[in-house]
Amino acid sequence: MQIFRTILLLVGFIPLGSFAASFDCAKAKRPLEKFICSNPQLNSADEQMGNIFKEINASFPLKGFALLTQRRFIAEYPSCMLDGKGKTVATSATANACLQMVQARINELRQYGQSKVYSNAKGKFTQDDLAILVSSSG
Repeated sequence: MQIFRTILLLVGFIPLGSFAASFDCAKAKRPLEKFICSNPQLNSADEQMGNIFKEINASFPLKGFALLTQRRFIAEYPSCMLDGKGKTVATSATANACLQMVQARINELRQYGQSKVYSNAKGKFTQDDLAILVSSSG
Protein backbone atom coordinates (compact mmCIF):
# COMPACT_ATOMS: atom_id res chain seq x y z
CA MET A 1 0.00 0.00 0.00
CA GLN A 2 2.87 2.39 0.79
CA ILE A 3 4.43 1.74 -2.64
CA PHE A 4 1.12 2.53 -4.34
CA ARG A 5 0.85 5.88 -2.49
CA THR A 6 4.42 6.74 -3.43
CA ILE A 7 3.71 6.02 -7.09
CA LEU A 8 0.59 8.21 -6.98
CA LEU A 9 2.59 11.02 -5.41
CA LEU A 10 5.28 10.77 -8.07
CA VAL A 11 2.73 10.69 -10.89
CA GLY A 12 1.22 13.87 -9.47
CA PHE A 13 4.52 15.65 -10.12
CA ILE A 14 4.72 14.72 -13.81
CA PRO A 15 3.83 17.86 -15.76
CA LEU A 16 0.98 16.87 -18.04
CA GLY A 17 0.60 18.98 -21.16
CA SER A 18 4.12 20.36 -20.87
CA PHE A 19 6.10 19.67 -24.00
CA ALA A 20 9.76 20.15 -24.79
CA ALA A 21 9.88 23.29 -26.91
CA SER A 22 13.16 25.05 -27.68
CA PHE A 23 12.38 27.19 -24.63
CA ASP A 24 10.88 26.65 -21.17
CA CYS A 25 7.09 26.38 -21.56
CA ALA A 26 6.66 27.19 -17.87
CA LYS A 27 7.97 30.68 -18.69
CA ALA A 28 5.86 31.16 -21.84
CA LYS A 29 4.35 34.66 -21.85
CA ARG A 30 3.92 35.76 -25.45
CA PRO A 31 0.99 34.45 -27.53
CA LEU A 32 3.30 32.52 -29.88
CA GLU A 33 5.15 30.87 -26.99
CA LYS A 34 1.86 29.77 -25.41
CA PHE A 35 0.61 28.56 -28.80
CA ILE A 36 3.76 26.49 -29.37
CA CYS A 37 3.46 24.93 -25.92
CA SER A 38 -0.20 24.05 -26.47
CA ASN A 39 0.29 22.42 -29.87
CA PRO A 40 2.25 19.12 -29.77
CA GLN A 41 3.12 19.11 -33.50
CA LEU A 42 4.32 22.70 -33.51
CA ASN A 43 6.10 22.15 -30.24
CA SER A 44 7.97 19.15 -31.62
CA ALA A 45 9.01 21.09 -34.74
CA ASP A 46 10.13 24.04 -32.61
CA GLU A 47 12.21 21.72 -30.44
CA GLN A 48 13.76 20.14 -33.54
CA MET A 49 14.57 23.58 -34.92
CA GLY A 50 16.18 24.57 -31.61
CA ASN A 51 18.34 21.46 -31.56
CA ILE A 52 19.46 21.90 -35.17
CA PHE A 53 20.19 25.57 -34.52
CA LYS A 54 22.38 24.71 -31.51
CA GLU A 55 24.31 22.17 -33.57
CA ILE A 56 24.80 24.51 -36.54
CA ASN A 57 25.61 27.52 -34.37
CA ALA A 58 28.35 25.57 -32.60
CA SER A 59 29.93 24.17 -35.78
CA PHE A 60 29.32 26.80 -38.46
CA PRO A 61 32.63 28.28 -39.64
CA LEU A 62 31.34 31.86 -39.77
CA LYS A 63 30.79 32.69 -36.10
CA GLY A 64 27.73 34.82 -35.44
CA PHE A 65 26.02 34.08 -38.78
CA ALA A 66 23.61 31.38 -37.56
CA LEU A 67 22.80 33.43 -34.46
CA LEU A 68 22.06 36.55 -36.49
CA THR A 69 19.79 34.66 -38.88
CA GLN A 70 18.06 32.93 -35.94
CA ARG A 71 17.36 36.29 -34.31
CA ARG A 72 15.87 37.51 -37.58
CA PHE A 73 13.71 34.38 -37.77
CA ILE A 74 12.54 34.80 -34.16
CA ALA A 75 11.57 38.42 -34.87
CA GLU A 76 9.43 37.29 -37.83
CA TYR A 77 8.10 34.09 -36.22
CA PRO A 78 5.03 35.68 -34.52
CA SER A 79 3.72 36.79 -37.93
CA CYS A 80 2.54 33.22 -38.54
CA MET A 81 -0.24 33.81 -35.99
CA LEU A 82 -1.70 36.83 -37.77
CA ASP A 83 -5.04 36.56 -39.51
CA GLY A 84 -5.99 38.52 -42.63
CA LYS A 85 -6.71 41.60 -40.52
CA GLY A 86 -3.40 41.54 -38.67
CA LYS A 87 -4.92 40.17 -35.45
CA THR A 88 -3.09 37.46 -33.49
CA VAL A 89 -5.20 34.29 -33.46
CA ALA A 90 -4.59 30.68 -32.46
CA THR A 91 -6.34 28.54 -35.06
CA SER A 92 -5.53 25.41 -37.03
CA ALA A 93 -4.72 27.66 -40.01
CA THR A 94 -2.20 29.67 -37.99
CA ALA A 95 -0.78 26.45 -36.53
CA ASN A 96 -0.17 25.23 -40.10
CA ALA A 97 1.38 28.57 -41.05
CA CYS A 98 3.69 28.45 -38.03
CA LEU A 99 4.59 24.84 -38.75
CA GLN A 100 5.47 25.70 -42.37
CA MET A 101 7.59 28.59 -41.16
CA VAL A 102 9.49 26.35 -38.73
CA GLN A 103 9.98 23.64 -41.35
CA ALA A 104 11.39 26.22 -43.77
CA ARG A 105 13.79 27.39 -41.05
CA ILE A 106 14.85 23.81 -40.32
CA ASN A 107 15.59 23.30 -44.03
CA GLU A 108 17.52 26.57 -44.11
CA LEU A 109 19.62 25.57 -41.09
CA ARG A 110 20.35 22.17 -42.63
CA GLN A 111 21.53 23.92 -45.79
CA TYR A 112 24.01 25.92 -43.70
CA GLY A 113 25.61 22.66 -42.65
CA GLN A 114 26.02 21.59 -46.28
CA SER A 115 27.35 24.85 -47.67
CA LYS A 116 30.69 26.42 -48.37
CA VAL A 117 30.92 29.90 -46.90
CA TYR A 118 32.53 32.99 -48.38
CA SER A 119 32.46 36.23 -46.40
CA ASN A 120 34.16 39.56 -45.88
CA ALA A 121 33.66 39.24 -42.11
CA LYS A 122 36.71 39.79 -39.98
CA GLY A 123 36.12 37.63 -36.94
CA LYS A 124 32.50 37.47 -35.81
CA PHE A 125 29.82 37.99 -38.46
CA THR A 126 27.63 41.09 -38.06
CA GLN A 127 24.68 42.44 -40.02
CA ASP A 128 27.07 44.77 -41.86
CA ASP A 129 29.04 41.86 -43.29
CA LEU A 130 28.41 39.97 -46.50
CA ALA A 131 28.15 36.20 -46.64
CA ILE A 132 27.65 33.92 -49.60
CA LEU A 133 26.70 30.32 -48.95
CA VAL A 134 27.19 27.88 -51.80
CA SER A 135 25.36 24.61 -51.44
CA SER A 136 27.63 21.63 -51.82
CA SER A 137 24.66 19.26 -52.19
CA GLY A 138 24.07 20.10 -55.80
